[in-house]
This record gives sequence, structure tokens and C-alpha cells, in this order.
Amino acid sequence: MPGIEKVDESFCKVLLIEFLKQTDTHPRKIGSRLGTRLSDDFLARTKLVKADNAFELAIEAKKFFEEYFNFSPKVIGERVFMENFFLYDQKTLELLAGLLEVLLKFSCKDAVSVVVDEKEKLFIINILSNN
Repeated sequence: MPGIEKVDESFCKVLLIEFLKQTDTHPRKIGSRLGTRLSDDFLARTKLVKADNAFELAIEAKKFFEEYFNFSPKVIGERVFMENFFLYDQKTLELLAGLLEVLLKFSCKDAVSVVVDEKEKLFIINILSNN
């Protein structure tokens, strides 16, 4: 995007590690707060599309990791695979899930849930319909 510099992924990695050191707050809550603060920047940097299904939301999640961490996770269906990410323990995945729930809700009219599968090192994106 013209006029907006690419985010230095080393800055984002250091920021993530510092947030993870805050042990008194649940990681998902920290991620939610971080997502709220990053949302304006994320929306300005990406051409967010309205998602009709969980796969399209997973593609938006992939854009986030490409933009802020210079990491391109594999996406299959509604699953976002994180096995090659520099940190992928349960605490990190929970923090990132909270962050993604906030960012992805801008792309979907329904509520979004991001489930963490620590064993498989992945996120499962769900759309929670009100129907």
C-alpha cells in the first residue's frame, strides 16, 4: 500500500514475547486487547473482504501473519496451521486467537470464534451464526 511502510516483523516478535511475559492476565484477554489496538492499522494495511465462510476468514488470518510477522501459514479449509511459527505453545496460540477474533469480526457479520488446537499447532476458525 503506497505511503504505509511494511511492519518490521522483529518488532512484532519482540512485542509478542513481552506480552506473553504478563502472566497475571489470561493470554486470550491480552490478545483481545492487542487486536483492538491493532485493528485500525490492520484495516488500513489490508483490503479486508467480507467473508461468507470460515475459509475466507482463514485467508484474512493468513494476511495478518504475512503483514506483521512475515510468516505465511498454510490454510486448509477453516484451519490455519502454525507449526513453523517462531512460537507456538498454548499461551502464544491463545493470545493470537484472542487477537484474531477481534480482527476477523470486521470481516464477518456474525460472531467469530477461533479455537486453538495445541497438539496440531493450528487455529480453527468458526462463524457463530445467530440462526
